[in-house]
Amino acid sequence: IDPLFEEPDIGVRFVSSAADFGNPDVIILPGTKNTIDDLHWLKEQGLDTAIERSFKKGAHVFGICGGYQMLGKTLLDPDAIEGSGSVEGGLSLLDIETTFVPFKKTVQVTGRLASGDEVSGYEIHLGRSIRLHNTRSFIQLHDGREDGAISYDGRVIGTYLHGIFQNRL
Repeated sequence: IDPLFEEPDIGVRFVSSAADFGNPDVIILPGTKNTIDDLHWLKEQGLDTAIERSFKKGAHVFGICGGYQMLGKTLLDPDAIEGSGSVEGGLSLLDIETTFVPFKKTVQVTGRLASGDEVSGYEIHLGRSIRLHNTRSFIQLHDGREDGAISYDGRVIGTYLHGIFQNRL
């Protein structure tokens, strides 16, 4: 998210408790090394409720990698890759489901947004997310795959592309 600090009309702040959340216009959930543990922490801090409240007031939500996974309905860990092999409920802001797999995907990618803009970044993750009913693809990758999900109202976006904000559109 470093490029956001360079934008004169954007104020960026990091929060670690619901009391510090305020009324953001956009919420960014960054990547994480352990999605399930960090999702538990987020819920313990009451940030899930703060995110939901802000979303209902009109905030947009953007998740990157683990943040993208957290935005979904369900996180499945059948092989205990990130924990005890449990099924976790996500924030349910995107109609996706993530299953953790035992191999890490690491790849440089390029693609095109629905707007036609070209983007590039890199993937580094253990999960495989599938879009369910009420989402569409965020990026059509040049290798033929689709990445991420965007809600039909456009207010919630998730992607596996680290470095997405490095793309100056």
